Amino acid sequence: MTMFNRMLNSLSDKTVCIADVYQKFIGNELQYISEDFVHPNDIGYKAMAEAMAACGMKI
Repeated sequence: MTMFNRMLNSLSDKTVCIADVYQKFIGNELQYISEDFVHPNDIGYKAMAEAMAACGMKI
């Protein structure tokens, strides 16, 4: 995953923003992941939205 994230971040420029959701989830997995241990819960989706908003996406 880390290698993929590095490659993805290398694509970021003034027209492309990479929402770094991974960094938001580190250390918060139990808070942000639903009971199925795969999908985010409401708090996790909020963290994802905040990361996208930091890139300028209107939510």
